[in-house]
Amino acid sequence: MKIAALLIGIIFSMNGFSQCYNVIPVTYNPYPDTGTVVSLIIDDKYSDSIQIGFPFCFYGDAYTSLVIGSNGIVSFNKAYANGFCPWRIEIAIPHLSLPINAIMFPWVDLFFPVGGQVCYALHGMVPNRSFVISFDSVPYFTPTICQGNFLTSQLILFETTNNIEVHINYKPPCVSWNQGRAIEGIQNKTGTMGVAVPGRNCPLLWFTTNDAWRFETICDVCTPIGINEIPSGEFFSLFPNPATNEIRIESGKFKVERIEMCNMMGEKVKDLPLNSLKGTSASIDVSKLIPGIYFVTVTDEAGNKAVRKVVKM
Repeated sequence: MKIAALLIGIIFSMNGFSQCYNVIPVTYNPYPDTGTVVSLIIDDKYSDSIQIGFPFCFYGDAYTSLVIGSNGIVSFNKAYANGFCPWRIEIAIPHLSLPINAIMFPWVDLFFPVGGQVCYALHGMVPNRSFVISFDSVPYFTPTICQGNFLTSQLILFETTNNIEVHINYKPPCVSWNQGRAIEGIQNKTGTMGVAVPGRNCPLLWFTTNDAWRFETICDVCTPIGINEIPSGEFFSLFPNPATNEIRIESGKFKVERIEMCNMMGEKVKDLPLNSLKGTSASIDVSKLIPGIYFVTVTDEAGNKAVRKVVKM
């Protein structure tokens, strides 16, 4: 099932020009709508900057804070803080004219002044915490045109894996306003890469209840903030990826001291000290590992680290 879902996600990603994320359906299982309440009573507004609680990697860059838009948008662009959150949807993602560095869960014109609530909370333990943003029963704009329509949805950011999940409890259509448009997707800081859940990009009309999707990152993960780092693309190459039996590592001009491999729970499954390396190359036997996502960390003699993600098929 995992392999099948991965292959489906790759197809969706290619069609959506994501280049960095697979889009995979997952079981609807949101967290409780509890936590710190955010005031968004002014229509079409972004919140102040909010701390995530851990470094989160989005399209290759690490962030420790974000802003929440009243129209179902989260952005890592600090310049948006307390500014205007757009409501008009006229073009598909990715596009530079649309909110950048953004997650749309979904983006739809909402109207907090007449009801609804947004809150955020940090769940779990290091290194597997989740930052959760919940929109609860937020009315559509305007109540007179889209009377009785509201959005209940939740965005989850995962520590370590840097995956993103959107869980939607209720998202009805309202074709009488903004042509009924809404987008569930993500795009990078330049508007050049992005991907939407299949069938949920502009100008398609859609509605759903009790469903969930994961944006699963396949880009190089960010080295945690606060330690020495070298961009992994310059530090070492890793192939094949996905892998079945063996992974080859070439360290180029850097003198490698150690290679470690951990699973998604942070548990070390492989540890290759210096005496196991052969010059600037090494191999890791992954034939007995269960299929899934793993993280390979290479450390050089100066203590610099670089991390790559690998999929074991």
